Amino acid sequence: IAALLTRTSDTIKGCSKCFAKWNCGGECVAKILHHTPNDMNAVEGSARCLINRELLKDELVANTLKDTVKYLA
Repeated sequence: IAALLTRTSDTIKGCSKCFAKWNCGGECVAKILHHTPNDMNAVEGSARCLINRELLKDELVANTLKDTVKYLA
């Protein structure tokens, strides 16, 4: 239980400096343990991690472009 209580996106290797850490929060422990039963912190480089980052990146770019077009119009 102590490990779960201290598990945050700031304490997981690969998450602490990730730009998307506030969106996924280090991912769901149950989903991670399903794929890597012995390591609840095996997030970095996982398919779900890459998908979360790409989706957020696309959303940030789209919103930035939308705001820029409004500003220039």
